[in-house]
Amino acid sequence: MKSRQYSQLHAVIISSNQRVLEQNDHITELARRLKLPVMLLVKGPKKTSQSFGVEQYKLDINGERLHVSAKGISFKEAQELITLGCAPDSRVPEAVRVADLITKQRLCLLESQ
Repeated sequence: MKSRQYSQLHAVIISSNQRVLEQNDHITELARRLKLPVMLLVKGPKKTSQSFGVEQYKLDINGERLHVSAKGISFKEAQELITLGCAPDSRVPEAVRVADLITKQRLCLLESQ
């Protein structure tokens, strides 16, 4: 089942805060199932080999370093896509930042119940 917005998606970008994709095989499997590039924003360089075809990129976004584990997207494409989605003073795309805020709020609500 696909949403009406699926055709507008260019890639899936997930913050490491989400803890959804912790291993390269998870990134590979998500990319395969969605038939879209997948990028995981990580806090520092991952100490891993390039298993499952997952690349490790060091991007320069608005003057700051951002480490990305990626499947199905080149360094140049990843750099352009992340830069496009960021506010001028941020290295994290606004959509990812908002998703993190929503997730944190939901977790707080669940913990308070």
